[in-house]
Amino acid sequence: MDINVQKNGIGSAIVNELIEYLTTLKYKEVRLGWINGNLQAEHFWIKNGFCPIKEDRVILANRTIK
Repeated sequence: MDINVQKNGIGSAIVNELIEYLTTLKYKEVRLGWINGNLQAEHFWIKNGFCPIKEDRVILANRTIK
């Protein structure tokens, strides 16, 4: 997202809307990755419920959908 609109909850709202949609499709988990050392990305994804599951050059993380 453009730096001018960051820190307003828009990114988290997008993630939550996607999770809600995936729930209707009966998905049980979402998995993604970010480059190791990108602390801004790490903070964002952990804040949005993703848990790191494997660390290498790319950190893989997942979020269980209830």
